[in-house]
Amino acid sequence: MASGPGPAVLGWVAGVLGTGRPEVVRGLRDGASPWLRCDAALCYGAQAPAHVLRGWQEQAGRPADRVAYCDLVAALSSPPDMGWFPLSMALQGRPDLDRPNMLARRDEFLRQALAGPGVG
Repeated sequence: MASGPGPAVLGWVAGVLGTGRPEVVRGLRDGASPWLRCDAALCYGAQAPAHVLRGWQEQAGRPADRVAYCDLVAALSSPPDMGWFPLSMALQGRPDLDRPNMLARRDEFLRQALAGPGVG
């Protein structure tokens, strides 16, 4: 969580990784919190994931591995139509995060992941 003024985003999914094929789980953990990066994109727009990546790399003391691949997994793990996410966001004080806005932000995050190195 960020200290000082400003928004903070918590990535709960990344905290419970630990099941599944070891190489997939390891790759996702080494990808600079892909679900947190996806959440940041959904909540704050296309530039937000870069801030998460920069903070992760500063704290880890090394570059993140397989960022584009891990972002792709995170984006494709979200509901195709965003499901209940917009209602949940509205109830948390973010009515601006309606279905069209969240879909556009998720799809842009997905486009950036597909354009990244190591995907394809």
